[in-house]
Amino acid sequence: MQTILVILSASLQLFYLLALFHIGLGAFNAMDLVASGDPKLIAGTLSASIVKSLLAAAPSVFGLLLSAHLTRTVGALPKWFKSYSRFMSYLWLLFVPVGSFIGYLQLKRLRNAS
Repeated sequence: MQTILVILSASLQLFYLLALFHIGLGAFNAMDLVASGDPKLIAGTLSASIVKSLLAAAPSVFGLLLSAHLTRTVGALPKWFKSYSRFMSYLWLLFVPVGSFIGYLQLKRLRNAS
């Protein structure tokens, strides 16, 4: 059961990369539309990318919470999972402002994990 939860947590956290991709693609598309001179079109493109990234980040939050739970309760986590969780926690620091707080807390927990 522990192995399934570790794999589930790692899989759910991959959705965060999709969220970062959506926000980056939206910013790129908005910069491409600057030449059009239409601020509503640029704002619409940015807001659509923000909504897409939030929808993609929602499952990732559950994976992060599951990772925090596993870090607290399981004594011997696989080494790859610890380094993967640390990497994803650093990525959460990019998701300002909520993600910065979540990533910071997760990094503190991982430092104290055995």
